[in-house]
Amino acid sequence: MPDTGAPWNIPYVAGTDLVSDWPTDSQDLAEAIADSLDAAATFDSVTTITATDATWAVPSLASPVVKVTAVGGGGGGGGSRSNSGAAGGTTTFDAGGGKTVSASGGPGGLGGELGTGLTGPNGFYSFNGGGGASHNIAEEHSGGSGWGGQIVVGYLDLTGVTTVNVSIGAGGAGGDSAGRSNGGPGGNGIVIVEYRAA
Repeated sequence: MPDTGAPWNIPYVAGTDLVSDWPTDSQDLAEAIADSLDAAATFDSVTTITATDATWAVPSLASPVVKVTAVGGGGGGGGSRSNSGAAGGTTTFDAGGGKTVSASGGPGGLGGELGTGLTGPNGFYSFNGGGGASHNIAEEHSGGSGWGGQIVVGYLDLTGVTTVNVSIGAGGAGGDSAGRSNGGPGGNGIVIVEYRAA
């Protein structure tokens, strides 16, 4: 009996099949569809990656497709003077062959003496940016808060992939104000992998 081919390989009845074969063919069809539905069912396992790992091992999978959520590092908060916070680092889940999910780090907050605040970024961002320095002395200002890292979600087919290169974006340093009020550092990024375990 022919089938639909990869990835589901669901059998079907051809015009040349005998009527007497139908009970067996019908059962094969039903079982193949049931197996495909099981394979496409909701993810039942999750792995959280918080540190850079050049050889993260892919777990045993019941279905090769995984959901990857990458969060970039948060930007550091601006200092109370002219020193802005540093940008957060980029977080990347790279399985090779174009199978990559990457999230940029958030920009650092501006120093308190720099005036206009940052323009909000488009898209989906986290809340891991560092807080800006608070005004506490005459002739000082409040620094701007750093932006959180970008959040990017992707679905990757990891067929044949055994290890993945994961880079976690570091949070940006807070703006240094020479002994006055410094901005807070941004938080690190993270990768969350959701999958169906074998």
